Amino acid sequence: MKKVKFLVASIVVMLFFIASFIVANPGTVNAVEQAKDQCFVVSLNGNISPQSAAKMDQVITITPQYMNVPVGSCVVWVNWVRGPEISTSFKEGKTCAATTKSAVGYSITPETGCFITDFLPEGATSSLRFMEAGDYKYDIYVKGRKAPLASGKITVK
Repeated sequence: MKKVKFLVASIVVMLFFIASFIVANPGTVNAVEQAKDQCFVVSLNGNISPQSAAKMDQVITITPQYMNVPVGSCVVWVNWVRGPEISTSFKEGKTCAATTKSAVGYSITPETGCFITDFLPEGATSSLRFMEAGDYKYDIYVKGRKAPLASGKITVK
């Protein structure tokens, strides 16, 4: 019983010292650092059957399709599309490698100098951090199709 009381007392004392340190040394974050900590989510939704994909129907919805974010923000795309895997591709606008950081799930295409994801299954994510102002347009492709089924745009201010 004495060992348990000693252990509990030791934990309480450690928590007290940790809390005291945090209160005495609060971290300061300037506005630029705060913007870098903001992430925005783009949800890709749809249910693609072989028939709808063959007809080139707009069966994918992007929510939000057009997004305004501050410089330094990250954007995360979440694939909730049921059916074939999808890919997100940036082809126009600013050169991606020079204006973004922290690409997750993307690679640079030699043809455009911009980002494209592999074909991602339902539930997969990809993300980019936008470091320069501008418009970044992107298309959503379905595996096995050459034409995009949806398009969106990120405006960085």
